[in-house]
Amino acid sequence: MSRIVNQIAIFVVLLALAAPPGLAATPDDTARDARQSSFPGQRIGTVAPDFTLDALDGTVHSLHGLREQGYVLLVFWSTHCPFCQALIPDFKAIDERYRDQGLTLAAIDIGYEDRPDVQAYVEDHDIDYLVLNDDARKPSLVKAYGVIGTPTIVLVSPQGVIRFYGHHLPDLQHYLNPSAPGPAAAPGGGLLPRTH
Repeated sequence: MSRIVNQIAIFVVLLALAAPPGLAATPDDTARDARQSSFPGQRIGTVAPDFTLDALDGTVHSLHGLREQGYVLLVFWSTHCPFCQALIPDFKAIDERYRDQGLTLAAIDIGYEDRPDVQAYVEDHDIDYLVLNDDARKPSLVKAYGVIGTPTIVLVSPQGVIRFYGHHLPDLQHYLNPSAPGPAAAPGGGLLPRTH
């Protein structure tokens, strides 16, 4: 049952992302979106809700503590999400490439699977970046971040401000090294090139 719910949520997100670009919102749609705090565009520039979660190794991490090292890339995911699985090589490459620049990639499991299932999945896929899983706190965290599907990716600045909120990988170079040569990506736009 939970697998079906996860797949429906993913389908709804993909359907919203696939809307024709020329489709204009009606005034009623615009007013409704302005009232919904989970509308992704409204999250950029706001303060990221703090949290404290357990890692699979038993350590405890807070967003505040992670931000002390630099930017934090939060990845809300589930073991039942095929898109999340497809992005694992990219997440590994991001962790390897940007860890020394102060970026922490924190993958937060929000699925209905329990801790042993998440641990087995992490071992099966040889995931070595930070994985957080706290079954008791999942519902409140999903609500606080307005997560409606997986993956949901949020980039938080060292000051705690959300700089990216979406369902694809941001151009991290744009945020971590804005003076780098090359075309500037719009906030929320651009994909990190695959490195494998």
